[in-house]
This record gives sequence, structure tokens and C-alpha cells, in this order.
Amino acid sequence: MTHYGPFVEEWKTEKKLIQLAKENPDRIFKRDGTWYCPERETYFKSLGITFCLRSSDEHDDLFAANLEHLSSFLDGKARPVSDDALLSIKKLLDKRGGAMSLAALNHAAYEDDTPINKYIEFATPRGRFRFDDVLKAIADQQVFVDLGYDDLSESHTTVVCSTPEQLELVKWRRPPPHAVSTHFVLNVEIGTEFMFRGRPDVYTVTALPEGKVLFRDATYNTFETLGENQFQSLMFSDEVQLLSPQKIIDELLAENPPSPTSKLTRQIADLSYCEGLKRLTFLIPTANEQSNAGESLGAKQVTRRRFRSLL
Repeated sequence: MTHYGPFVEEWKTEKKLIQLAKENPDRIFKRDGTWYCPERETYFKSLGITFCLRSSDEHDDLFAANLEHLSSFLDGKARPVSDDALLSIKKLLDKRGGAMSLAALNHAAYEDDTPINKYIEFATPRGRFRFDDVLKAIADQQVFVDLGYDDLSESHTTVVCSTPEQLELVKWRRPPPHAVSTHFVLNVEIGTEFMFRGRPDVYTVTALPEGKVLFRDATYNTFETLGENQFQSLMFSDEVQLLSPQKIIDELLAENPPSPTSKLTRQIADLSYCEGLKRLTFLIPTANEQSNAGESLGAKQVTRRRFRSLL
């Protein structure tokens, strides 16, 4: 069930869909990257149901990997998160403004030091939680992670949010993963990454002997040396562009703290409104378009399915 009524999806492998399309090109076909089966769509529409034919190529590999990571917590056999443990997790998240890294939650989790080859599990002290409680809460959508963006196996870069609204704000406020620095840093350090203007390769500073800058490429096939003055001159002329370091999630959240819950509804509404306007702009012709056409064009024709995807 969706906000728009019943919705049925039929999934097949891309290979199978291509085979069916060759056998019945009028019954099954692909257009603009989407598979269609008009016969079934018409039948289900008569029942008030939206039908959609889907391909295995639409699966997100990262999302699938995250589901596999959570598989033992999704099969219904895992112990549910106790009310006390969930409250402890939520309190810690709220203390951090509603969002923090999975690694920070893991660090705060309770460990009873049971030997790894033993199956004895002591009761979790009141007011504490285990790391398994966090993963179970994610699986049960009691706390929230963008499983299509964050990799659960990389806990330092995964953001856990207390509410869906906090997660939406985290998505909107994500910085580019590896931005170019716009200021000059003359005292580069070992490990500093940079690019030469107009080249796609990224180089890393490997050593800084007196008066020199040694660096290599990402494949370790190229090792070069520049004088310190020459390197600084290239920086000032913008021929060398330093790359800002990739910060861990906790540093980014500290620089851009999550908004208090009281402000979330308004911010989400504003962001959704702006995004909706941007997506739907193409539906309304401009005055120039109408003038060029010599008549009032009205809204462009779009299918109900396409319109829903824009909202």
C-alpha cells in the first residue's frame, strides 16, 4: 500500500526481460530506461491498482549489501530491542542533536567481556544498550540510516538519526565528499592530496625534505620531486589545487549540528517545497515558449506514473 493506493511490482532479471521483449515486443518493451507491460498495467488499473514491471538492474548494490549486513536482524528470530535499551539509544542521539556516527554509538555500547567462545550472555545493565541493539533498531526502523548511501560496514562514515526528519536533513546537508580547497596552505603535510589543474590524477605528498616536496600518484607508479618554492608558486598560480581532507562524520556533524526537533518540520517543508518546484518546473511553459509557439501551450502531457515519481 502507498499514499496513492495499492501498488504491485513484478521483478524479473534484466536478461529475462530482454528475452521476453524479443519474443513479445508488443507486449513487453523498454522505453526511456523503464520496462512496460501495457496489458498487465491496463488489467490492474481496472482493479484500482498500479502495476509496475521492474528489472534486477534497478537494485542498488550498496543497499543490498546493507540488507545483507542486517540479515540476522531481519529474519524475525533476533531478540527485539528492549524499551530500556531503545530509550538509552534515543537519549544518546538526542544529546548529540538527533544524529551521530554509528562508530560513536558502538563506542558507547555496553560490553560484558564474555569470552568469544562462550554463549553466556549477561543481562544488559539498566540504562545501557548493546551494539546489536543498535543494528536491530536500524533493521526495525526505530532509528534511521540512509541505507542507499551509507555503508554499515564503515561505521565512522555512517550516520544514525533519531527520526526520519533528522535523516532527511542529513541528506540535504551533505557536503561534497572531496572538495577542492579555495585557500592557500603553504605548509603542506605528508599525506596532503593535490591535483594539477587540467589533469584528472590525484597526487599525494610522501616526504618533505628541506626545500623539496616529494609526491606520488595513486597507482604508486609515478614518484616526482618539486622544489618548495616552485610548489608554492604553482599553488599561488592555481596550477596546483590542494584537496581538502575527507572528514569523518562526527567532525562534519560537529561543524553542522543537527537542528532541534522543534525546527525540523518547517525546514523539511521548505526543502521539500523548493525541490518540488524544481522538479515540476518543466510542466509549466514559460511566456517565451508560448510566444514562440504562437498559442497558449498549457501544461505538457505526462503520465500519472511519471507525475507521481516527481512528487
